[in-house]
Amino acid sequence: MSNELERAFAALSADAGYVLLEPASAIRKAGDRRTATRAAAGVAAGVVALAGVSIGAHAVLADPDRTTPVPADSPAPTPSTQFGIPPVKGEPPRRSGDATPGESPKSNVPPGAEAVVPPPPVQ
Repeated sequence: MSNELERAFAALSADAGYVLLEPASAIRKAGDRRTATRAAAGVAAGVVALAGVSIGAHAVLADPDRTTPVPADSPAPTPSTQFGIPPVKGEPPRRSGDATPGESPKSNVPPGAEAVVPPPPVQ
């Protein structure tokens, strides 16, 4: 080793000789006390959080004066004139295949084919 390093170690050992350390049992007791304090604080924080959630949920869900909000009444829809087309009064236009009043509706079954009739409901 170099002389500088030896002198540094000598100074360090001389300084370390003056510091008085507590015995190992006292250090262990302080650590155990710190651990117990942290554990108790954690448990207390959990209990407070659980109590807050429980009380809040009870207040929200068990309030006898609480009413469910009713949707606001909206006026009946009005015909749109967004595209500049005025609404048509009277009957809606007919599609091909629609029955005229007093006429039976046309079937989509081709001639000669058998129409499928659903079974009657079971009671």
